[in-house]
Amino acid sequence: MKKKTLPLLLFLFSIAFLSGCFGEKLSLSELMNRGVSSAVGGDWKAALEYAERAVKVSPDDVNALILLALAKENTGDADGALDTITRATAVEENNYFAQYTRGRLLYEKKHFDSCIAPLRTALKLRPGATDPLILLAQSSVNLKDTRSAKSYYSLLARNRNYARNPAVWSELGMTFIAESDPQRAAQYLVYAYRLQPDNPKLLLNLGVYYDVYRRNRAEAVKYYTRFLNISKQNSAMAQKRGEVEKRLQALR
Repeated sequence: MKKKTLPLLLFLFSIAFLSGCFGEKLSLSELMNRGVSSAVGGDWKAALEYAERAVKVSPDDVNALILLALAKENTGDADGALDTITRATAVEENNYFAQYTRGRLLYEKKHFDSCIAPLRTALKLRPGATDPLILLAQSSVNLKDTRSAKSYYSLLARNRNYARNPAVWSELGMTFIAESDPQRAAQYLVYAYRLQPDNPKLLLNLGVYYDVYRRNRAEAVKYYTRFLNISKQNSAMAQKRGEVEKRLQALR
């Protein structure tokens, strides 16, 4: 099960369970209960069947549409999931879960320009929510919209759940590099490093910062070397390791 779907499924389950329309066999509420229970148990094929039947019973039920979209997504029909969740947002524009899910699905398809609007709507509906905020920040980076990325990462950094998250501070630092403000960038990059000194990505960012933006060979070598030592067993960083090894030869 995708991590982000569990809170939504629990929310849908509470709605279905409390709806109380159990007088008729396989009523909407029964179909929703069975569909959500199947999804929570990881049986997305059964969840899809119940969700499809629920939507037939009530085509404009936004919760049934959301469940159907999630079931389609988790059974490999990403396009169908997006079509269905778009229907859900049309039925109920001010539904947080529908708007967030639509934004997330668009983001995962790398439609970074299209995902901004539903994610902003979701954030407006729940100003304290961090899930849409994270995707808005990452989408802005992909769109090279530095100003927006900085704003979203700053909001995340002020959230108590992310105040000591090194990735947030590192990304915030990179936005200042993009804005040609290396001094501010250094503050955030160093703070991120202090929070997690053995994170290879943070070490690499600092190496690049001192190498490219500060022309400080000694500091660049220090962080590049630490990056190579830390990432020895990380096969996913093989290409970056090769680039850093080549750069170190030029610096020494």
